[in-house]
Amino acid sequence: MSYGYLLPITFVFGSISWRFLLATLYFPSFKYLSTVNLMKPLIAVHLFRYISWSLLVPGLTTAGQILPQSHIYRLAAGDITCSVLAMLTLFLMHKKSKYKYWAAGLLTVVGLLDLLLATIFDMPLFFENIELLDTRLFSVLTTYVPLVFVTHVTVAQMLLDVIRGKEIKGVIEEIAN
Repeated sequence: MSYGYLLPITFVFGSISWRFLLATLYFPSFKYLSTVNLMKPLIAVHLFRYISWSLLVPGLTTAGQILPQSHIYRLAAGDITCSVLAMLTLFLMHKKSKYKYWAAGLLTVVGLLDLLLATIFDMPLFFENIELLDTRLFSVLTTYVPLVFVTHVTVAQMLLDVIRGKEIKGVIEEIAN
């Protein structure tokens, strides 16, 4: 019996769970904080994508038994690039740079493209070989990856609002000024 169907189901559950968590704890702050301050924690989530370096260590996870080495390199490169872009974006936001939204947009595009490539090329291999997944890798795929996806989509929605001229200034920032 194949249990590969558990991966997409748990990804959907993870995405819904993170969206509920954001809606419950985070979205009520929208009227109080500026767009930049709302984006910062969502972008900070991507700082930890450097963890994909672990894929490059033979035997540390079972990904090497499932995926071709070229897939491992692509996954690691995509995640490490997103980690660096998150650092750059947060730095530009801290410095109040006029390029902060460009950096956030680049992080979002690169991150969503990385997730799309992983979905197209890697997930089918994980489905077929789910019995080879170790707990760490399964946990990352069903908990952290949905968080990464949800934060990219949420930041993309915020960037669309900025483009439409609906940037949130935030009550707290207006009072402080």
